[in-house]
Amino acid sequence: MNNRRFFVDELSKHAELHVVPCIGEYDCKGLDCDVVILWSLLLKNIVPMGLSGFEDLKCVKVTRAPDAWEIDKFYNETAKKLGIDLVVSFQSPNCQYQYLNKDIPYKRLVLGIDGDTYKCPKNWDRRYKDSILSSGVLPGPMSWTWFYHFRWKCAQHPGVHHIAKKDFLGVDYWKLLTQYRAAIACMTLTSVLKYFEIPMCGCLMFAESTRSNQIEDLGFKDGVNCVFIDRKNHKKRFEQYLATPDASVWREIAEEGRQLVLDNYTNERQVKEFVQTVKSMAAAKSRKVL
Repeated sequence: MNNRRFFVDELSKHAELHVVPCIGEYDCKGLDCDVVILWSLLLKNIVPMGLSGFEDLKCVKVTRAPDAWEIDKFYNETAKKLGIDLVVSFQSPNCQYQYLNKDIPYKRLVLGIDGDTYKCPKNWDRRYKDSILSSGVLPGPMSWTWFYHFRWKCAQHPGVHHIAKKDFLGVDYWKLLTQYRAAIACMTLTSVLKYFEIPMCGCLMFAESTRSNQIEDLGFKDGVNCVFIDRKNHKKRFEQYLATPDASVWREIAEEGRQLVLDNYTNERQVKEFVQTVKSMAAAKSRKVL
């Protein structure tokens, strides 16, 4: 639904664009447009499309990136064969380029974060304050998904309450987040939407910050708009909050985190950034053709 809110709902409303959806098998010969967005390059998705003539298009060609670890040789070769000009996703460039060929342009965009989907009722005083929310995938410590190991470690703390996100997916996730004053965003390998969903709903965010997930590049600052945690300090930082949940500083940090998202990473703002990016690319390609 985050993808739909970005690429269908908000993009279609943009005043400078005329968006035409093409679903199912499609022959691209003779297609007249400035930009074309191909939904996926994964083998399981692109083969059923019956795509033809795409590589001959002279317009800007954009596609979405899957989870970084799904990018394989087929994905990279297909991107080159089809002449993809830009790959976009909400995941961090440092992570994507561990799998994506470095000569394929990539841009991080935050998808689908809006106030209607991620509500923030004024209920701070009524939220749970004696536990910290952890949500989402939680494999065991021996799982191959090593990038979730720290999330598992955090969830072992007695002050942390883990709930499987599958019970609160999509438009209901805000209902879970707004039951708690504090929540954990923990993903070692890359940036995930939790880093925006949690502050958007007014929660104090305990955030894992790594060189790979690059959340500091997005403006997140320890003790200003979130609280950074790592394997060495997470217990101490959880306990500092749990010992003083009514201290005004926690609410102030949560409010600063929400303001950062409102100022920079709402769906509307990110779609505008995407449009400006592809407009510049289309203008450059037009000059090159001439």
